[in-house]
Amino acid sequence: MTILIGSNFEGIFQLTVTFVIFVFVLALTFFTTRWIAKYQKNQSANKNIHIIESVSVGTNKVIAVVEVGGEYFVVGIGKEEIHFLSKVDGDKITINENEAGSSNSSRNFSEILSEFKSRIGK
Repeated sequence: MTILIGSNFEGIFQLTVTFVIFVFVLALTFFTTRWIAKYQKNQSANKNIHIIESVSVGTNKVIAVVEVGGEYFVVGIGKEEIHFLSKVDGDKITINENEAGSSNSSRNFSEILSEFKSRIGK
């Protein structure tokens, strides 16, 4: 009987240690991901190049409207190259604030979750 109690205690102890290690790794992953996201957000906050819109036209091929210093350009982006296609007058560009990359990146998870819940409720 003593052997069973000892092995049972040992099994519970191993399970507890494994669970604590799992929670530690999960928390470490969470905080590392948040730190990397803040770092990347700070790196991209001051850039002068903004992708306004992009459309995939094939495998590894994209046409994008890019704003550089207040001017708009249409570029073709391939797997290993970027080609200038045209310059576009800024008055002809329509920017939808709900779909622009800058407004989506500033939304937090709770806003996105509440929007998703409201869509499901309808």
